[in-house]
Amino acid sequence: MNPLSNLLNTFTSAYKSVDAASRTSASSPNAASAAVTGQDEKAPGADSLTLSSTAVELSQKTSYAAPYFPTRANMSASALMMAVANPGLVSSSKGLSFADVATAARKSLDDKYAQMKASGSPYDANSPEGRDTNSLLGDLDRRSLYAISSNQGGLFTKDEQDAAANAMSQQISLAIGIYKGPSSQAGNFVDPYAGNDAARLNAALSFLTSVSPEERNSTTWLQQRLAVENGIASIKNPAADNKIPATLFEVLAQTSDEPDADDEDPTQIKAGIANNTTAAKAPTINPTKTSAG
Repeated sequence: MNPLSNLLNTFTSAYKSVDAASRTSASSPNAASAAVTGQDEKAPGADSLTLSSTAVELSQKTSYAAPYFPTRANMSASALMMAVANPGLVSSSKGLSFADVATAARKSLDDKYAQMKASGSPYDANSPEGRDTNSLLGDLDRRSLYAISSNQGGLFTKDEQDAAANAMSQQISLAIGIYKGPSSQAGNFVDPYAGNDAARLNAALSFLTSVSPEERNSTTWLQQRLAVENGIASIKNPAADNKIPATLFEVLAQTSDEPDADDEDPTQIKAGIANNTTAAKAPTINPTKTSAG
């Protein structure tokens, strides 16, 4: 495995937020609109054709991510899936201060625990393919997940923090073409960036740039962005000394305390899996034209 592949794997396995802030959850009548346009409402005079194209692309990416977030029957992981295509999308945290985001997230988790218990089948952290965990977190946008993973307000258990951090890792992994999801779906995954490291790193940079302000203020985010920028620089100028510092590699190699992939673990990570006979075609992803300079 080349150094870039090592960087990408350690980068995605290390999504553990360490800085706190604030978060919430609450249904919004504008949630459907936000799912298409992200954090910003449609600007007056905006190009409807452009918005339509964006909506189609987001829909394709969200649908493509669906098999990788299985849930209980009659429960949804829509917010988890949508963040793969648009990590800045707000739904559960829309219009809330970060402190309120945490309070709302706490309520959302408690409501889901109660719902599962009332069904006669209480929440099981070791459910097959992570179905219960996806169901538990399924209505929370990435900003809400960050509030949980960073234990905003001290409202969340260690297991809840780890579950949220793992979901965030899965989102960015899928967004940049590194598989993380149920073992049963690994053979159906197509890496849209296979053979194009520059596009993969630009996708990673775009993803990081789009997350919530609170997440962007974390030390982990800053270190990850630096790693990606250095990777982009090394591709642009291979002769330059753009090596990642050893200390940064150690930070990126930290795990979220989730167990390694095995028969009981709901996820596994694979880079660049492409199955030409059974895999569904991945949606076309056009990396944001960003560069680290």
